[in-house]
Amino acid sequence: MPRGSVESFVPEIRPLSQNPELECRYKEWKRSRQEFNRALGKSGAKALWQKHYLPGMSILREIFGRHQTKLAVREFRDVRNARP
Repeated sequence: MPRGSVESFVPEIRPLSQNPELECRYKEWKRSRQEFNRALGKSGAKALWQKHYLPGMSILREIFGRHQTKLAVREFRDVRNARP
């Protein structure tokens, strides 16, 4: 995705089930975060922070070129219950 594209989007909130591939990737991320938080909560556990997101890397270690860390994103419009 070209740098600066996100700022031009008009974001909408939709059910995740409308995009099965994205839903699957979200579930992978969620499982990873839950495991991380469980390990973090154990007494004596040394924090092993998940820092892949900041440099632009997925949990699968895919690297994204020209990653941005600051965005000016528009407000989301909730269309989950919108009538056609």
